[in-house]
Amino acid sequence: MDIEKLRSQIPVTQNVVYMNTGWSGPSPTPVMDAIIKRLEIESTLGPASPQVLESGRATRQDLREALATFLHVSPLELTLTQNTTEGQNIVMNGLDWKPGDEVITFSLEHNSVLVPCYYLERRHGTVTKVLPLEPAEDQESIVAKVEAAITPRTKLIFMSHIQFKSGLRMPIEQLQELARFKGVLTLIDGAQGVGHIDLDLRELGVDFYAMPGHKWMMGPDGVGSLYIREELIPKVLPMKVSGHAVDSGHGYEDFVAKPQDIQKFELTTTNDALWSGYRAAIKFKEQLEVGEAEERSLKLASRAKAALAAIPGASITSPLEGPGCTGLVTFSVAGWEPKELVDALEAQEEISIRAVSDPANVRMSLAFFNTEEEVDRVADAVRRMVK
Repeated sequence: MDIEKLRSQIPVTQNVVYMNTGWSGPSPTPVMDAIIKRLEIESTLGPASPQVLESGRATRQDLREALATFLHVSPLELTLTQNTTEGQNIVMNGLDWKPGDEVITFSLEHNSVLVPCYYLERRHGTVTKVLPLEPAEDQESIVAKVEAAITPRTKLIFMSHIQFKSGLRMPIEQLQELARFKGVLTLIDGAQGVGHIDLDLRELGVDFYAMPGHKWMMGPDGVGSLYIREELIPKVLPMKVSGHAVDSGHGYEDFVAKPQDIQKFELTTTNDALWSGYRAAIKFKEQLEVGEAEERSLKLASRAKAALAAIPGASITSPLEGPGCTGLVTFSVAGWEPKELVDALEAQEEISIRAVSDPANVRMSLAFFNTEEEVDRVADAVRRMVK
């Protein structure tokens, strides 16, 4: 991996220490170029001209196929969305729920997981079991908690692949195996997973996996995708529909629903400039060998934990070692509110990281393009602030 060559295509790295990819990834120059080029084509030829409309359809199909290759699934199992949350809502609102059906989730989850569960209870009378989860809980404990919580009424386990509040990687493989044995579905929030860790959805075996394009994939805001295992597509009813949801002839009487077509979830007018940018982001990521991005993130995270742990008053809340570790590192510093420390690092040191709450911590997102020198710079800055 030629880090300097890659960094030369990511403009933000020339200006600040950017460790906020878990919030929104910095788009490389080829992504911006693809967006601009598409907008110029539309402006020059007309957005509704036949050749522009056809090229837009080709762009979306090419993107779908590139995503499928990247994730090791079929293009027929992927629908394009605006973001992770939209994908999760498609599944949560599209399954056939009965009063008393149970959803299992966790206390550390993002609101994009917890809020759909909350509204599902009010709409359908379901039951949400929010299991307590420690920021660095071991894998066996997590599996044991879920196994104890499953009952004959459990319909879905809804969880993040990687917990955004601590970087804890959940034991998805073990939980998926347990769920399949118990006849329970799995919906995974992949906001911190795709582009961050090596991801083979077919091997992972999950039923539903919702993803963004703007975080670790480094595409533009407003793009994402949802994977649905092919045999489950007919079981999810679209709550918003357009012409993509039917085969139509000459009028209303000729409409025929397309329950097995995953594009039934897609509406009509979208932004092909953004899809072009997302395709360019995937191409940029294809420069990396399989597993390279994840391996480098883990090495940088280990370096950051060791450096921060040596600072008096600093405490690491992420997993320190083992399969729960990722490139997200969270920590706290005695005498500092996380938001105040984040603001100080931004203003005084040109370091971009973020604060998270419940529990209150500072979070570093260590992506493949970050460097050992940047990790040391953050640790040195925190050390000075402690003094």
